[in-house]
Amino acid sequence: MAGGATDLNGFLRTYAVAGGRPGLAVLISDLFSPGGYAEGLTALAARGHEVVVVHVLAPDEVDPPLGGDLRLLDVETGEAQEVTIDGGVRALYRRRLAAWREEIQATCRARDVRYVPVETDVPFERVVSYELRRVGVVK
Repeated sequence: MAGGATDLNGFLRTYAVAGGRPGLAVLISDLFSPGGYAEGLTALAARGHEVVVVHVLAPDEVDPPLGGDLRLLDVETGEAQEVTIDGGVRALYRRRLAAWREEIQATCRARDVRYVPVETDVPFERVVSYELRRVGVVK
């Protein structure tokens, strides 16, 4: 679902209700959804789906190669924000990213959802052959 803000909760709830028989549901997303994702995961799990979240971020989102005074533009909403990035801001960003990923993992664990964080520079074959095998989705 590229382009614009995504109502991930709404999409997942709709799929849980209208998706037919429960089965394996793999969500591949950056999870940047203003309304969140937890309710949708709950709906999928409650419907009996085996749910896997493949949380995809670009390497530049994990470790931004930016510095100085910048004007950042949100590609989904079009909103701009002026920022100054220095070593302290970069360290704060890394801590907040780690906390966000831990929060996602805890949300998934509470719903018996498998969580697989990956970066876009990881070949898809590795995601399937190693990462999904590691969490028990692929045998």
